[in-house]
Amino acid sequence: MWNHRIFDEIIEGDDDFVGMIAYAIYKQEKIKWINVQYEKTGSYPVKDEIDRYFHDVASTPDSLARYRQQAENIVNKFTQLSLLEELDEYKKQLRDDQIILSIEEKLYKSKAKTIFENVISGLVASGIIVVLSVFLFLYDKMQDETFNQASRIPDIIQNNLPDSLNDDLSTDVSEKTNRKLSDKSY
Repeated sequence: MWNHRIFDEIIEGDDDFVGMIAYAIYKQEKIKWINVQYEKTGSYPVKDEIDRYFHDVASTPDSLARYRQQAENIVNKFTQLSLLEELDEYKKQLRDDQIILSIEEKLYKSKAKTIFENVISGLVASGIIVVLSVFLFLYDKMQDETFNQASRIPDIIQNNLPDSLNDDLSTDVSEKTNRKLSDKSY
């Protein structure tokens, strides 16, 4: 059995996440040291060599504090990266929400503007139709009045002529009217 208690010295409790990472850093250094010794000598170091040359140095308070500091740096970097990713995602969500809100506002304004333009167009078109209808009505009335006045002209002329001319003219007009009516065959 090993005669050192590095695990207990690095890890302060079951929920000591930083301590567990510090122990992993210690184990990584130990494996590197063993591999370097193998490359130098061609054989792996025995337990006494590991205790004497590695554990004695690795178990000093400065080494243990260094492992813990490295572990804290790793946890802080991981936390920062996680928070930065989360912050970036939150910024993207805010940006997307702002874009959607802006588009919705523009669509609402566009719809309101379109409705307003359509109402104005309808009112203008209705106004034009009313003006044209009034104009046509008045024009028709004027035509009827002109026709009525024109049809009364012969009566007015006849009433203003002396009686002797009036008899000759009425006979002549009656004959011409009858001739024209007989010439036309319906």
